[in-house]
Amino acid sequence: MTAFVRAILQQDAPWYEWLFVPPPAAGELAKRITSVLSPFLAVAVGIERFIETFFDTSEQALKGVSDIIEGVRPAVGWVENELLEAYGAVEALAKTPGVKTGDAQALEKLNLAEERLIKAEERVANAVKDPKYLAR
Repeated sequence: MTAFVRAILQQDAPWYEWLFVPPPAAGELAKRITSVLSPFLAVAVGIERFIETFFDTSEQALKGVSDIIEGVRPAVGWVENELLEAYGAVEALAKTPGVKTGDAQALEKLNLAEERLIKAEERVANAVKDPKYLAR
């Protein structure tokens, strides 16, 4: 700190000189140690920046891939909704008292619901085979 104050108070020296001049207490040994260790410090900082850049790049790439994968989910969410509705309709109709007693109307509704379930499963199977859903 005294070097900074001295550099500012002196008229003939530029104000930033204190950054490049070692303090007077630093002896010859400190100068030698600094000159030996500074290249290692520079290499260490360079390696650290390279590793950090690599990890930042890989993190961004993985985030981009996960955004793409997560973005597809709403587009193909209709598959899950279609099947859940069909399964729910069949299950609800199977639990009605008319099916257990053999009521013709209830059995007809159950058959229609089962046909709807079969058609939904076929639509899903055909959609999955569509080229836009296949990986290239």
